Amino acid sequence: MQASRLTAGLLSPALRKQGFTQSEIITRWADIVGADLADNIAPVKISFSAGRRYDGVLHVRAESAFAPILQHRIPRIIEMVNQYYGYSAIATVTIQQGPLPKKRPVVTNKRLPVNAETTEQVSEIIKETKDGSLKGALQNLGEQMFVKDKKS
Repeated sequence: MQASRLTAGLLSPALRKQGFTQSEIITRWADIVGADLADNIAPVKISFSAGRRYDGVLHVRAESAFAPILQHRIPRIIEMVNQYYGYSAIATVTIQQGPLPKKRPVVTNKRLPVNAETTEQVSEIIKETKDGSLKGALQNLGEQMFVKDKKS
């Protein structure tokens, strides 16, 4: 299962309060508007007139220095968001000037060196596993867990 599917269920109630009927507008923002725009603006909320889910207002946040440039790109942003939704969901965009949320760095865990004894121990534990790809994943996980336990 993809992480985006798991987080969608958690994000959805909070995002609906901001007018986002689909959490993907947040999670796929870079795919919708492109990386160059996504690096400089972030969606804040969408507001609609009472009882309507079309011709809404998309509120975005942009760094003060980028706001004047953004004014010229608003028609394209509307076009891209509406294309994503598949109908005329957004009619206007308002810009809030301010700092963008900080991007969290991607953390990757380095694979620790494993000795033959550890590999054999883990292989013995998972020997009944039939699925090859699951067995490989369990082997890697088990080896790393054994190595970390020995270091502690």
